[in-house]
Amino acid sequence: MSTPSPPFDLVGHCSAIWNNTLYVYSPQGFASLALEEDAEWQTLQSGQSVTGAACVLAGNEALYIVGGTTGAAGALASYSGLQRYNFASATWDQLIHSSHERHPDLRRFA
Repeated sequence: MSTPSPPFDLVGHCSAIWNNTLYVYSPQGFASLALEEDAEWQTLQSGQSVTGAACVLAGNEALYIVGGTTGAAGALASYSGLQRYNFASATWDQLIHSSHERHPDLRRFA
């Protein structure tokens, strides 16, 4: 059995395993790979593209992307440093921490 190549380069990425599936988040995209024989990568809807973030699982419901930086024009000021992928609905939410107003550079640390 060979390991399939991911749909994008795994640079500046983070990953997590949930429900026997590997999820990989990177500035180039978001994808999953079922941990079973002959599985293929699935490209998923991406959240805000950031580099150097940490992936954190929260129980059985969500994957949080914490920290990181974005190089997109205008996005740096609006990125709060915290986003959530809901496994059940396959949707992204941008979350704003109460300290974001006082510490805008919080988004850089994971």
